[in-house]
Amino acid sequence: MRHLARLLASVLLFAIFSSAQPQQHPGRTKDPQEQPTWPNAAHLSAKEETKYLRLPLFLQYPAEAKARHITGTVVLHILIGPTGRVEDIDASGDPLLVSACIEALTHSKNKPYLRNGQPVEVETTRSYTFYMSTNTF
Repeated sequence: MRHLARLLASVLLFAIFSSAQPQQHPGRTKDPQEQPTWPNAAHLSAKEETKYLRLPLFLQYPAEAKARHITGTVVLHILIGPTGRVEDIDASGDPLLVSACIEALTHSKNKPYLRNGQPVEVETTRSYTFYMSTNTF
């Protein structure tokens, strides 16, 4: 019976969180449907991204977000400069989750992308999904 109650509570929480609108992170976010435009930035293929970009695949769940059971997806539009450093990020999602993503990405060191032998800006989009397991092994 307790297992059924936990399952029902999990489904209810999922329904609440999945229907909620993402909150905006002050000063660093845009509408997720609105793609930022950096006109001089290169758009890389998936193969090129794996060669040049060293963005983290997984991020640590922020302790405060975990304690408050905050889940969701953060969508990041990232501009990487000619030196390989992250120069600009437009993000959408819960502010606590967005902050964790921005913190991790600003420390990433990417290989400069060369066009005609010259380093250029690179634009990419990444999504990170934060969720909590309901398993109690």
